[in-house]
Amino acid sequence: MTVTMNADKNVQAVFTSVASNVNVYPDTLKGSVVSGELNPLINCSDAGNTCSASYMGGDVVSLSANSKQGYKFVRWEECGAELSTSQKMSFTMGGERNITPVFEVVAGNSFQCKVANFDIITGDECVIYVRNETGISSTACSGEAADCFEQARAAGYATGSTPRESAIIVFDRVPGTALSVGHVGIVTGYSGNRVSIHDSNWIGHHVIGDHTETIGTSGYSIKGYIYCAP
Repeated sequence: MTVTMNADKNVQAVFTSVASNVNVYPDTLKGSVVSGELNPLINCSDAGNTCSASYMGGDVVSLSANSKQGYKFVRWEECGAELSTSQKMSFTMGGERNITPVFEVVAGNSFQCKVANFDIITGDECVIYVRNETGISSTACSGEAADCFEQARAAGYATGSTPRESAIIVFDRVPGTALSVGHVGIVTGYSGNRVSIHDSNWIGHHVIGDHTETIGTSGYSIKGYIYCAP
């Protein structure tokens, strides 16, 4: 604006706040992010997909990072710079924010990612083979195969329902079949509900092999997956 002076003038500028986005980018296999009471709420996880919300300038936004079993929260980052190491963080809006929570595997509660690097050539019961091949502890996988999922979770290993290369897949029990005690194997690939597996005792008694199975409502029921250290 241009003003031509020919007398005293009183000029006032009026500013209004504008809305900007808060975008969060958690690795939802490791943890999630939720916001505080200020609406709209953020709920970014493998069960919720609200990972962005718009707030007015001056609004105070609070974020909380929640780690999954087998992982721990480390810090918040924005554009590679550390913002905070507190699990809960608040900030005042003054423009768009792009924030990433960083999670790490809890030390001692992981096993080797083995795809394309299998060493064991002698087959055995599926649980023993997977334990020998990956190095997962006996406290996390022993006895009947179907119990490995709960055992691993209780031992602090990262677990979930999403397939991941090198994860241990844990099949549920199917009474009256060869899966009466469940089964475990190592995921070598996946596409949709089709999962490729490297294991022992599936294609033959104490035989190591590879096969691809349909998982879910149209295929085999599973307990879930036990994840290796990335």
